[in-house]
Amino acid sequence: MNRQLRILATTDLHGLFYRGQQTPRPLFGSIAGVREYFSATQSIKTNSDILLLDAGDFMGGGLPAYLANNCPDLLSEPHLPARLAGEIGYSAMTPGNHDIDAGPEALARYASTLPCPLLAANIIGIPFLKPYTILTTPSGLTVAIVGLVTDTDTSLAAFSGARLISMEEGAQSAIQAIKHSPVRPDCIIALVHDGPDRCAHLVEAVGDFDLILCGHVHKASGISRAGRSLIVNPGPYALQIADIDITISSDRKNITAAVNPLPEISDSMPPCIAAYGDTVICHDALPLTNLLHRAILTATNADISIVEASDTILPEEITLADSFRFLPYDDHIITIRPDTKTLKSILNSTSSLSISATTPHIEPNRIIAMTHHLYTSLQIATPIHSYIDKPLRYFFHL
Repeated sequence: MNRQLRILATTDLHGLFYRGQQTPRPLFGSIAGVREYFSATQSIKTNSDILLLDAGDFMGGGLPAYLANNCPDLLSEPHLPARLAGEIGYSAMTPGNHDIDAGPEALARYASTLPCPLLAANIIGIPFLKPYTILTTPSGLTVAIVGLVTDTDTSLAAFSGARLISMEEGAQSAIQAIKHSPVRPDCIIALVHDGPDRCAHLVEAVGDFDLILCGHVHKASGISRAGRSLIVNPGPYALQIADIDITISSDRKNITAAVNPLPEISDSMPPCIAAYGDTVICHDALPLTNLLHRAILTATNADISIVEASDTILPEEITLADSFRFLPYDDHIITIRPDTKTLKSILNSTSSLSISATTPHIEPNRIIAMTHHLYTSLQIATPIHSYIDKPLRYFFHL
């Protein structure tokens, strides 16, 4: 007798409650669109069990996410993106690097509000992150789900006692635990916050996964295969959703997948967001860059500040929502003391950098301050000198 399982999956929603909150152009979907698609799927009478999963960066790296994580009026409330995830009906999720960048307090509040497990097999020492879960569907199917976070640009510096291991090591440990559990799962799924190429390498090292749902790279690469594993990347911002059908019989599994557009829902902003979304913070792009430099230099007492220059904001009235295109990360500040080779590498970078110095000369061993994201994206080898345990946006309140 064949049994049916249907998997719906999203990735990199970044707290996008409503369409157009980051830009007036229709480049983004919304969590409301996910809810509409999932509800429509549930309303169709089929023999399939249905699970809704997310591959990371659900609550980090966007305007509503930042407010839910940091707005004093909201800190005593259940975490808003997590509450929405529960209302929609997610069955399991993995954190993304921006969810982790939000910091220990925000991530803990997020996890405690989520009604489903938050999974990360390659993060050790954070009690509320579990390596895997085994779910039993209404028809009796058992589904093992392993969570994995990118191991190339995730920082746990703010999490006391936590450490990041490779995705391969985390996956192998979780697979072994699943094999020794009293339940033999009918299907093994990985939620991986990394791109499909990285997932293909993961399959070479580990195997065993029937399905890998991935993201992180902000590119909808669709459907591919590695070994016997089907890899599906629906892309960011809830424009599309992965829709997978799995047929399980006594001797085989047949998996078919599609990546479908989500409905365009004209949903309104939640009141807690609307109160901030129209706030004018600046009338020119250059002063905004200088403001960022001043905030970083004031916070760190560094000699030099380096930020990513932005040409995405025009010199016109700018709202707080625009600032999240200028500063798209809930990032933290680090400082380094680069040697001559590292300094030359930074200054010769192909990235568009804006540099501000309190001293007349940019020399080796001066203290340079930058965001952790910029530090990792430039692939700087110099160890971090210090780490400011506050999201970068916090310093705009100084």
